[in-house]
Amino acid sequence: MSVHPDPEALALAALPAEPSDPGVAAHLAACAACRSHVDELARTVALAQDGVEGAGDLAGPPDRVWAGIAAELGAELQPVDDPPPPERSKARRRVLVAVAAAVVALAAGVGIGLGVGAVGDAPGARPPASTVVAQLQPIGPLDPVASGTLTATEQAGVRTMAVRLTGVPDTGGADYLEVWLMNGAGTEIVALGALTRDDTGYTGSFTVPSNLPMTQLDLVDVSAERYDGNPGHSGVSILRGTLA
Repeated sequence: MSVHPDPEALALAALPAEPSDPGVAAHLAACAACRSHVDELARTVALAQDGVEGAGDLAGPPDRVWAGIAAELGAELQPVDDPPPPERSKARRRVLVAVAAAVVALAAGVGIGLGVGAVGDAPGARPPASTVVAQLQPIGPLDPVASGTLTATEQAGVRTMAVRLTGVPDTGGADYLEVWLMNGAGTEIVALGALTRDDTGYTGSFTVPSNLPMTQLDLVDVSAERYDGNPGHSGVSILRGTLA
């Protein structure tokens, strides 16, 4: 899958006064989705520059928007239904051009909003759902009523794992809790990161490298750690679960 230009670059490509970026131009020649959105933005700018001509194709802004513009410009702006005198027509055209520029800026800010948005995603695509892939149960005497879940989300090749723990009142004097992936023998282990305490327990979200051998690192372990300068596992585990 080709890499799309930044949303800002696509927005600039819709402005006729901006110099053409050869890389963006080459991408637009090959990418129908980006080209369609740039064409829509360019059409909006062109209609604004033409003033009232052709603006019937666009839905008018709400009355409150025009009221705010009128309050800002005062007598420079007349109601839309009244044909403005020539000198006020220029002022209204400046407003339309500003509105068009705002549309382009907004499109860039939200990643070309409803379409290209999340690069490579289908229009209107929803965020991927999280799936519970492990139930965590206590394995030691510290927190016999503790429990937890590990959920996984994958999008565009990026895997994210989120851990939530409840019922963990006793951490044995630990400074923090840390999440690990390990094999059954405990000879291979990878630290995901520390958990954060909140009103209901502990939570954490971690990006997992795509090259980890997940079929081997099939255990999720939560350990009680101290700020002792040792990055390794403390040997004190309070919850553990098997990846589905």
